[in-house]
This record gives sequence, C-alpha cells and structure tokens, in this order.
Amino acid sequence: MKPALTKMQAFTLLELLVSLVLASLLTLILFKLLMNSQQQLRYQQAYLQVNQSLALAQFYLSHDIQQAGMTSCTHLARLNVHDDSRSFNHFQAVQGYQEPFFPAELRNDVQPHTDVIRLQFTNPHSYFLTHDMSNAATPLELTQPLKLSSAQFLLISDCHQADLFKVEALNSQSLLHPEFSTAYTVQASVNQFIQHTYFIKMTDRKDDHQKFISSLYQQDSNGIVHEIVAGIDNLTLSYQQGQTYQSASSLTDWSSVKNIKVVISASSIAYFHQKPLHLQQTFYLQVRNSHA
Repeated sequence: MKPALTKMQAFTLLELLVSLVLASLLTLILFKLLMNSQQQLRYQQAYLQVNQSLALAQFYLSHDIQQAGMTSCTHLARLNVHDDSRSFNHFQAVQGYQEPFFPAELRNDVQPHTDVIRLQFTNPHSYFLTHDMSNAATPLELTQPLKLSSAQFLLISDCHQADLFKVEALNSQSLLHPEFSTAYTVQASVNQFIQHTYFIKMTDRKDDHQKFISSLYQQDSNGIVHEIVAGIDNLTLSYQQGQTYQSASSLTDWSSVKNIKVVISASSIAYFHQKPLHLQQTFYLQVRNSHA
C-alpha cells in the first residue's frame, strides 16, 4: 500500500503582506523602546553629572566660606598683620566682587554677569617654636618638620601681632625668613596662610553642540588659577548685613557680614531636545564673624 501524500499549504499574498506589516510594526516598537531607553540612560547620566558638579562646587565653597577669617587663636580681623611678603593689598576674611569691579588680575577671565568671592584663612594645623626668638630676624626653630613647600605663605602670630611671609630657606625644622615686626615667643604659632578666590570662567572645551563649557575656578594664594568643577555656569552671591541680603556692590563693611546666600547652576555636556540639562542650587552659609 502506498503512503498518503501530505498536502502542502503555502502562504497567500495577503497573509504574507500582513506578516510583513506586523513584523515592521514590532521592529518599530522595539526601535522606539531602544531609543527611549538610550535617551533615558543619557538623561540619567547627565542628571548625575550635573548633580555631582553642584555637590562638588557646594563642598569647595562651603568649606572655605565657613573657614574664612579663622586663624590659630583669633579672627583674622583682630590681628595686626605685617605683610613681609608684600603680596596682599589687604586682609579681609570675606570679600565679594561684581561686574565691572572684578579683581584686576581676573578681569579678562571672569564670565560676565557672574560674581566673584575671595576668602582668607589659615590652615588649622599649627607649628610651634622650640624657644623664644632672640631678635626679629632669628631663624624659626619648629617643634616638628614643616610639611609645606617654600612657595607657600605662612602666618606667625601671637594672637595680637602677626607676620605674613614666604619661607626663604627650609632646612628640616629651621626656617629662614625676612625680618619680622617683632621677636616672637614660644606662645606664637605658625600656620599656612590661604587665600582662595572663586569665579566662573569659560574653558576651551565644547559640549555636544560645540558651545564652550564653563567651569568653577579657584585662584590660590600664589595667583595660580585651577579649574576645580566643570559644568558650573553661574555663581551669584548675596551677603546678609543686619536683616537683609545685599549684593557685593552694595556693601561697605565686610566685617559685619553674617551669612552668605550662594546660588550656583550647572549644565550638562549632553543635550536633550536641543537643550542641555540645567539645574540650580541655593544654600546659605554662616560666616565666622569677627565681632563674635
């Protein structure tokens, strides 16, 4: 007996067209899901980048503003400081600047319509003398080796009188220095003197749309400028004097500033719908008051 032949069934043209349409729709849906997923991933990465930039900028500004005016035993404003280095025009814990009255050395760098703040304080780590100085030019003998380079500024103070200087020569725990205004005793302390100036400047790098990226910069005590946080595009500061907050151009007595309102904003390098992701953050910081 011969086996029965199996009848072959073929797709009709209509069934084939329907199958192609369904496959195309499924492919389109999957493609859109993939694109949305990629966009969402890019958005999350940009959001993380912008938030990290804001957090880092807040860390730097908060640390230095809250340290402003601090020395080893009293407020900077209470010291009679003699600048042996001849590097600083004045000593002020907090000093703000607004356009067009930026510091002369930064005038060509600061991004227009942003603020500048300059802060002065000493490093909390103190060095002490092994014995009284016999005269104002006697080399300083310290109880421990100085862990700083000769390029750094130092402040020696007895809580009333102070001398700011750069180390002329460093030999283990012995420091050569310019002649001081007075001969200090073992009651004096030696600390690194710090002046940090924060401002917004345009970098030479570009974002997704070939626009230059702004960053938060810090100028150190030696006048060297460092980029510290990329993507920060605005810094606005107002200062509490009495019960009101004022701009830097309105203040005359910087020693009476109680709090500082800081507004910073940052933008992402990546673009979404032809725009970067832009976030803003506001925080308030208490100033170490010289009259407290």
